[in-house]
Amino acid sequence: MNPTTPMPERRPSPISGLTMIELMVGVFLVTVIFLAIWFNYGHQQEIWKRGRDKVLLQQACTQASEQIARDIRFGSRVEYNPPDDITIYRFDRELDADVLVRHYFLNSGTQQITMTGNRPVVPELCTALTFSPGPDTSEVRYTLTLKDPWENKATFRGSAFLRNIVLE
Repeated sequence: MNPTTPMPERRPSPISGLTMIELMVGVFLVTVIFLAIWFNYGHQQEIWKRGRDKVLLQQACTQASEQIARDIRFGSRVEYNPPDDITIYRFDRELDADVLVRHYFLNSGTQQITMTGNRPVVPELCTALTFSPGPDTSEVRYTLTLKDPWENKATFRGSAFLRNIVLE
């Protein structure tokens, strides 16, 4: 080649590839997008679990309240041990004596509402359980507050009347 002869121009090849920089930027962008989607999905799953657990907590509160009201309605006499303990009795005509229906109390060690035999009424933690007589001596008022591991709380206030009162 003669030094005075100019070099021929190079034309770009119709088959062009990616440079290493372009490849690294592409992988980085795909990774960022994937991680954003992954973290958003995880967050949505947690929100869904919290909502589901809140619904289950409300159902447990309703079930416990219905169980307590059912036992109160079945009874003829109650004994209060304020604020979180009640014993419900039913008069048995054959025995001519009061028979224990149920004893509800808040187990302070486990924070569970338990009844006769230390069987839990609901698996959730109970933060408040109170029983009090209503203006009518046959009425029992109660307040029940349950809490789940997410710190959701459900409170139910209700009352029930003793239906099997023995008139003397």
